[in-house]
Amino acid sequence: MNQYQNLKSEDYLEPDCPLTQKPEDALHSAVHIPQKRITEKMDELMALEDFAGAERLLNYWLLEAKQGLDLQGEFYIYNEQMGFYRQRNEKEKAYEAIEHAFDMLEQLNYTDSISGATCYVNAATVYCVFNEEEKALALDQKALKIYQNNLEASDYRIGGLYNNMAQTLSQLSRYDEAIEYFKKAIEVMLQVEEGKLEAAISCLNIVDAISAKEEESLESILFKEKYLEKAKSYLDDPELKENYHYAYVASKCVGIFEYYGYFVYAKELKERIRRIHEGN
Repeated sequence: MNQYQNLKSEDYLEPDCPLTQKPEDALHSAVHIPQKRITEKMDELMALEDFAGAERLLNYWLLEAKQGLDLQGEFYIYNEQMGFYRQRNEKEKAYEAIEHAFDMLEQLNYTDSISGATCYVNAATVYCVFNEEEKALALDQKALKIYQNNLEASDYRIGGLYNNMAQTLSQLSRYDEAIEYFKKAIEVMLQVEEGKLEAAISCLNIVDAISAKEEESLESILFKEKYLEKAKSYLDDPELKENYHYAYVASKCVGIFEYYGYFVYAKELKERIRRIHEGN
């Protein structure tokens, strides 16, 4: 399954931003792009599968950030591009976004910061998709050290990183390690507001890892059923908002449920997705 990585503006805003150390004229001339609003619009466009619109949105705000001298905004857009082009399987553009973002790390003093760590995670996810797992794992491990030194253990970013590391380990056929990291991701995400969506993804990733790890047996069947039911219960949580993000995550789960024989539930998820799209 595809890793989850939803960027938030605070991922790219340090408490003591180096931009505040720049000359007075440069500070006041910067015009900051609306990162939160851009992320929300990207969620909407991706849920609607309007990929051309999503790319136009990113290109538009990248130009705005550059023209407004908004270095943080420019860095944010490059990170958004990593995720977008990864999902569109456009390797060259995804790698180009990584290069641009990495070039800004030192300039923004982000090399060993939370912002830098999130950038490493995003880049690692790209490398994993394009079968450079060792490179991805090295970046994830670098990010994990920074996160552990700067974030609470229950922070959603650590949960997302655990999931990504587990996915990479799965691709390296290190399934036992992968399953343990997926479990760690679930533990963290269950402590996060609306984190049950991401927990559901990690449950389904565990099911895939079990299938890849061993021959079918009664024990493996029961283990997979356990995590399929967990994923179902998380997606069915009445406290979850049925919004574009829910629709996007649910769309990634439908095929997995169908593959493992949960046809009725997959149909129910499709109906929820339809209602969300029509209601918005």
